[in-house]
Amino acid sequence: MYVVIWEFKVRPECESDFIDLCGHSGEWAQWFRKSPEYIGTDLLRSNEDVNLFLTIDKWNSKTAYDQFYNSDRE
Repeated sequence: MYVVIWEFKVRPECESDFIDLCGHSGEWAQWFRKSPEYIGTDLLRSNEDVNLFLTIDKWNSKTAYDQFYNSDRE
């Protein structure tokens, strides 16, 4: 398995939109689901800083992630 972790600092007024976009059923995950090599996305929020989030995107391999990411960027 290959994992891509992103860290985001989200403004309070954008929190709801961010969660909708980057959650496991958001547009980001929907884009990744075009690939059969995509496993899923987890969205985590810090207990200490409510404006800090992590997304964890799971793929079958780095090669699968790289190929998908570089072939479908529109």
